[in-house]
Order: sequence, then C-alpha cells, then structure tokens
Amino acid sequence: MILRWTAIVFLAGLFAANVYRAATQSLTIDEAFTYHLYLAKNLRAILTEYDANNHVLYTLLAKLSVGLFGNSEFAIRLPSVLGGLVYFYAVFRVCWFFFADRWLFLAGVAALTLNPFVLDFLSAGRGYGLGLALWMVGLWFLLDGRLERAGVAFGLAVAANLTLVFPCAGLILAYAIWKKSTWAIVDRLILPAVVAAFIVLVIPLANLKPGSFYAGSESLWRGVQTVVTMSLRHHMTVLPDVQIVLLNFLFPVMLGCVVVLAFRPHPQLAFLGGALVLTIVLLVMAHFGVKLLYPELRTGLYLCPFFTLVYLLAVRDRNAWWGLPLWLLLGVYVFEWNTSHYAEWKFDAGTKRISELLRDRHPRRVGASWELEPALNYYRVRYRMDGTEPVVRNSPDGDYDYYVLLPSDYGVISRRRLKEVYREPLSEAVLAAP
Repeated sequence: MILRWTAIVFLAGLFAANVYRAATQSLTIDEAFTYHLYLAKNLRAILTEYDANNHVLYTLLAKLSVGLFGNSEFAIRLPSVLGGLVYFYAVFRVCWFFFADRWLFLAGVAALTLNPFVLDFLSAGRGYGLGLALWMVGLWFLLDGRLERAGVAFGLAVAANLTLVFPCAGLILAYAIWKKSTWAIVDRLILPAVVAAFIVLVIPLANLKPGSFYAGSESLWRGVQTVVTMSLRHHMTVLPDVQIVLLNFLFPVMLGCVVVLAFRPHPQLAFLGGALVLTIVLLVMAHFGVKLLYPELRTGLYLCPFFTLVYLLAVRDRNAWWGLPLWLLLGVYVFEWNTSHYAEWKFDAGTKRISELLRDRHPRRVGASWELEPALNYYRVRYRMDGTEPVVRNSPDGDYDYYVLLPSDYGVISRRRLKEVYREPLSEAVLAAP
C-alpha cells in the first residue's frame, strides 16, 4: 500500500508541475502556428486545411478550450495537461500490472514519467503527449483484456497524432500473435480502432496534399539518436561532462541488456519486446515502401516509454546488477528537471517576457528573427497590441522601432548600431532599439 501512495503523491507533484508550466511558459513557434492556422479561425479550417501541424483530435479539443476559456497559453495547452494526467494514470496501472508490490513498480513509474523530453509534451500545446497518453491507456486496456476499449484508445491516439499509428499497430499485431486469435482481434480490437480514428480523421485526411508529412530523418539510427539526445541531454545541467559520457554509453548499455536477456524471455517480455520490434519493422517498410521519413525528435517521442517498458520487463526478476543503468537514467532525469522552457523550442523561452516589454513601449513596427514571428504575433493578439503591425517573416535587417534577435541575427545589432534593451538568458534573444 505504501508503494501505491508514494507513486500517487509523486505523480500528483508532476501533474502540478505540468499545470505550472502550461500556465507560465512562453508559447512556442509550433503552438503559435497552430493558433494562427486553426484556433483563431472557425471549425471549418481544422477540418479542411490539413497540415502535419494539425494534430486533429488535439486541435479540436484546443479549439473547444480556447472557445470556453479564451486564448491564454493555458487554454491552448489544456488538452495536453489533461492528457498528461491520463498518461500518469495509465503508467500507474501498467506498472502495477507488470511489477506489483516491488521496488521496480516505483522505479518504473519514475522512469516513464520523469523523462524531461516526455514531460515537455505533457504540457506543451501539441498532440504528441495526448497521443502518447491514449497509447498507454490502450496498452493498459489490452493487458486487462478489455479489447474494445483498447481499440478505441488506439484509434484516438492516432487521431491525436498520426505518428502513433506505428506503435499502436505494433502492439495490436504482437497481441494477435501472442493470443493466436485472429478473428477476435479483428472484431474486438482492430475494428474499434479503425472506427475511432476514421470518425475523427476522415474529413481532414480527405484534404491531404502531397508533401504534408515533412518532419523526420532519412536514417533510422540517426532518428533514434535524436530521441536519446533529447532525453539524456535535454538541456545542459551543472554536470555537462557527465551528461555527455552517459549520452554516449547509457542507451547502448540498456539496449545490450535487453538483447542479452531477450534470449530467454518470459511471455510479457516476448509480447512487449515483439511489439517494439514490429513497430520498427513497420517503420522500415513505410520508409522503403512509400518514402516516409523515420521518426526523429518529437515524432519519435513514443520510443521513450516503449523502450523503457521493454527494458524494465527485461530486468525484472533478474540480478540487481542488470538494473544499474536504470538508476543512472533516473539520476540524469532528476538533474535535468526543468520548468522554464521546452527543449525543442528553447529559442522561444523569452518571447513572452519580450512581448510584455514591447507592449509597454507601444512600437509601430517590430523586426524579428524568423523563428520568433509566430509567437510574437500570438502575443500581439493576446495583449491587444492593436497599434503594432503584425511581425512579418522577412529579414530583421530593416527599419523598425524595435528588434527581437536570436544569436544568428546578432549582426544586425552592429550594422544598425542598435542599443540592447533586454537580453533573455535562456534563449539568448535580444530586444534592441535604434
């Protein structure tokens, strides 16, 4: 009982941190792009203007949230925050199913929820975290034998983010092989998944255009490396050299443990490990069959909990030495704790503060590095800066009242002889004026 309550208190703390981040962190380029393209328009835009940025189920829920609560950062991110709550619940149930009343239950809950890369998307206003939560719920229902609910969860996961189609399909195929009951799987699992995804996605995907899926890597291993790097070197801490060493050997060591221990797997490891292998096989088939890029960075987010679960099952009931990499992993996660920015969009960490400074100065024209344009225009609307013209995605080397510049555009400061008004320490964005 004490293990369960410890996990509940721990997860409640993480959820509170997610709420804080959603309410306080600056909106990022992708979130702002979604706001301008879909949330600030009518419902028709979500259904008829498809782009890879449109994580359809998430966008629909965010549209509802913005309609009810206004266009604040928290309203835009609310579906992700609630998705994080669902993810925590599903992780709790899955870990209790696999590990029950033993130390690996708590370690597993921590390993699956403390990953800073995963935590980013349990509050950022994108569909990756919501999709991951629904995928984990689907796994829980699958383990509990509630196939129809698992199918619905998998279908909604795909509707939240299309990248989840591969891990969902991997789990379904592995379960069909494990249970050797093809018709029941089709009727009770696959059909509900297809119907749930179809209901949400049929109209948007009918407007799919060539080149809609542009994010990814040409190399599977390089894509995996980006996910590992974002997990183990999410941002530089007080121990940068240790991070670099762990980045180079921790994942290969964990992968080696899984490979060695998988030679004599127990049924649960065979099922989940097989599902991961099938997911990789499906990715390779899609890459060579239809030239789909391999996942990288956030599009490979699901690989974090998937591989972690496989590793946890591999070391279960083994000598304690096999679990040593897990403690190193948790140590890295604790050192990388962060409530100030989203790692993939660190350059936007100070956009909110800079926009507040601009609001007080009432500029007519603002020039900015192109990466900052979507978020600056969001805050222009949010703060009702009607006297300020929309920021345009041109070179900031022009005649403006104020300049917001990232390091790549610092040359403008010397060429224009600008005076630095404010420098944001995390993003290194500079607000300057003539």
